[in-house]
Amino acid sequence: MISIISSLVILIHTILTCKRLVYGLASFMAIRVLIPETMRSPVASLSLNSLLIVILFFISILSGNLNIHKIKNDILGKALLIFISLPIIFLPFSEYLDFGMQFKGWLQIFLTDIMPALLAICILKTESDLNIIIKWVVYTMFVTLLYGVYTFISNSNPWTDYIMSYYASYDVSGVINEQVEYSNLTRKTQSTFVSTNCFGYYLTYMFSFLLLLKNKMSHIKWGMSLLLILVCMVFSFYLLPIVVLMFIVAYLVRYKKKMIIPIILVCGILVILLFTIPALENAKTFFMTAVFFWDDSYADSVGVHGSNMELRIRQVLYPFVEIKNNLLLGHGWGWCSVYLAIHKSIHPQLFGFETIFSTAVCELGLMGIVLFIYLFISAYRYIKNVIIDNKINFALLFVLSILMLYVATGAMYMYYFFILLVILHRTSCIDGYMNKKLF
Repeated sequence: MISIISSLVILIHTILTCKRLVYGLASFMAIRVLIPETMRSPVASLSLNSLLIVILFFISILSGNLNIHKIKNDILGKALLIFISLPIIFLPFSEYLDFGMQFKGWLQIFLTDIMPALLAICILKTESDLNIIIKWVVYTMFVTLLYGVYTFISNSNPWTDYIMSYYASYDVSGVINEQVEYSNLTRKTQSTFVSTNCFGYYLTYMFSFLLLLKNKMSHIKWGMSLLLILVCMVFSFYLLPIVVLMFIVAYLVRYKKKMIIPIILVCGILVILLFTIPALENAKTFFMTAVFFWDDSYADSVGVHGSNMELRIRQVLYPFVEIKNNLLLGHGWGWCSVYLAIHKSIHPQLFGFETIFSTAVCELGLMGIVLFIYLFISAYRYIKNVIIDNKINFALLFVLSILMLYVATGAMYMYYFFILLVILHRTSCIDGYMNKKLF
């Protein structure tokens, strides 16, 4: 049965891509969200996600829409090419891994995270393309959020459990199984993802992105969307999205004082619900732990265990000790994943490498830090002309939110961030587009 589902998904994606490339890009994004990433394809032992992007890539070539010149002249395209090319150029000078292992890790990142964004740069051209891709992104989000609420209410996840029952032993590339265990917190909004950690990334991406769509949606739909994301965040029992959310709220209040009263009202209602409804006791414990995220003793006192503040600080500083023999270029691309696979255990100091500092420094050394700084500066330059409010720089907020997420817990699902950047950039190229209602 699972092979039939996989083949049907591939067939639908191929038909949509042949009909119009933007449909292929949209279906790729939707499938990556709606189907757990453990699903394999029946072709050449590729993951389903890898095969979908290969199909989109080849159809783009056959239709004459893969424009290398356009990619090189695009701010984000140029940044991504530099980001992915330099590690290969300096590959022979890293410390540990053999060339074949490094190239395999490099190819995986290029195929699953970089290639989708490069194709988006070539595919998204017109206002019609933007309308299609944004609608797919938002409608996919609603399905995912509603299913997330269902997984919490029912305390079950039939769809993800069904997929995982076939591929439970498969190691998802790029997904670090962080050693986190929250005692007594078993009922969670996991939705279509393999873990609440993965769902937390998606929620952060979408919350930040929706802020930039406030003029594209009616006030009711926009508010309901943000509320649904907030509910899924709180009941995912994953701390870091809530910490990023608090940063977003502080940023908004700093530049727009009139938002203080609505935010206080929402927070007040949330606090009243958490402290008065016995069934939300676990959510209250989690929420208060997120509010006092710097206080490890508080987390211990309420029985919430996981990556504490001390560990996060160590994961920023210790990587430089780990690569002391090759500070410039580190151990080599993919070293973190290989270490976990070989040792069958977490690192004694860095645990599961749950921050971008751990992976960037350990694998690419000081060059890794420079590359990520360059990438995020380019990301902001790319969308800085997206202006939807004269007082609040939402473009900067979007980039800073994702940067904060990566610094706190590592870089995952980068392809989604990159494609959202392309979408936002294209909106700034069409005069008045962001102020035209779409929903």
